[in-house]
Amino acid sequence: MDFGRYALGSCIGVALLAACGASQPPIGAPGAMPLIAARAQPLSGSGYQVLYRFQGDASGRMDGFDPQSDLIAVKDNLYGTTSQGGEYNYSQCGDAKFFAGCGTVFEVNTSGEERVLYRFVGDKDGYYPSAGLVALNGTLYGTTVSGGGLFCKSGYYHSCGTVFALSLSGQEHVLHSFSGLPDGDRPSANLIAVNGMLYGTAVGGGSVRNGCIRSGGCGVVFQVSPSGSERVLHAFRAGKDGAFPSGPLISVHGTLYGVTGGGGSAGCGTVFKVSTSGSESVLYSFSGSGDGCGPQGSLAAINGVLYGVTHWGGSARVCHCGTVFKVSTTGTEKVIYNFQGGGDGEQPVAGVIALDGALYGTTFGGGGGCAASLGCGTVFKISTTGVEQVLHAFKGGTDGAGPVAGLRVLLGTLYGTTAGGGDYSCGPSGSGFSCGTVFKILP
Repeated sequence: MDFGRYALGSCIGVALLAACGASQPPIGAPGAMPLIAARAQPLSGSGYQVLYRFQGDASGRMDGFDPQSDLIAVKDNLYGTTSQGGEYNYSQCGDAKFFAGCGTVFEVNTSGEERVLYRFVGDKDGYYPSAGLVALNGTLYGTTVSGGGLFCKSGYYHSCGTVFALSLSGQEHVLHSFSGLPDGDRPSANLIAVNGMLYGTAVGGGSVRNGCIRSGGCGVVFQVSPSGSERVLHAFRAGKDGAFPSGPLISVHGTLYGVTGGGGSAGCGTVFKVSTSGSESVLYSFSGSGDGCGPQGSLAAINGVLYGVTHWGGSARVCHCGTVFKVSTTGTEKVIYNFQGGGDGEQPVAGVIALDGALYGTTFGGGGGCAASLGCGTVFKISTTGVEQVLHAFKGGTDGAGPVAGLRVLLGTLYGTTAGGGDYSCGPSGSGFSCGTVFKILP
């Protein structure tokens, strides 16, 4: 099973639309404003505030919708992507016509004013950016899941995605277009910058040996220079080394660490490390029992120990709703929290971040804050000893729903996005369509 974020994100998007009873909206007329003021709500007792509600394309503002990415901070402004939207007209996004555009890169300040830096048009410039950005020497770098103008050699009839560069004034150019084999397919996680080079993962492509023949490749770890020279550090083979790297990498003392959503000794994913020269080894293989299954998102490092989440599994009796785990750099793993599927949240997607010795993250479901059958998600805090606290339970209305992105710290405040919720008038009248939010919350 491909546990990659792109596949998961697509299912999440469908679930959010279905939960709202939405249909595909007709696209409205042009008229996007260069700077859009937020309709922010005051900070609640929990310190939660919506900074910006995406208006979608039916409004004519073309600001995008369905943000699935983490945010980054550059000079006290926040930057991110929306995986869809950005065009008011039907868009030919490379190999498949989609009703709502090919995605955007946006900027939002801490007062909630938003502007679109770039709207993807499909094909060679890329489309569907589901990952966040990284800043290097004043330029933003990111990935698109599809586009690039090349058809994959990995068994899929689509274009395989891109790595792109974008100036803060909105000038975009593609650094690398993936071909599937051997360089990778569907890069869906954030890039990181280490010593002037960019590193990332692609959920498919690479090698079709061993268990990856039918899937068209089990993913890669790759390096790309700011000038666009790309090389594969490791191609996964669905054996014990893992398959479908589903999250961004982190660098600890010059070594790269990440997770695969599948593969390993039991098919439930791995935590792996890889050197910048391409030497890969598995730190831990999940068994799919009490230790969880399908690790997702980014790892965080505290005092030399790695922390992360699994989307499934755990020992909770009510459901197998995911875990928070820790693993040493020598491979000793321990679950520090099992999500119960109620008010504490369930099915984390985005990983965790570290702040002042504690961990912060989001869950896609649970929380008890809305009437949806699985809940609309949470923002949570957890100590390294496993004491969990829900900071906010999303209500599924104007405050947002279904966070699939991680959190970012700016000036002591946490910022994030929700893929759904927000403005329910961003689609046609009466559709109940929602486009997502940018929010902030006090830690």
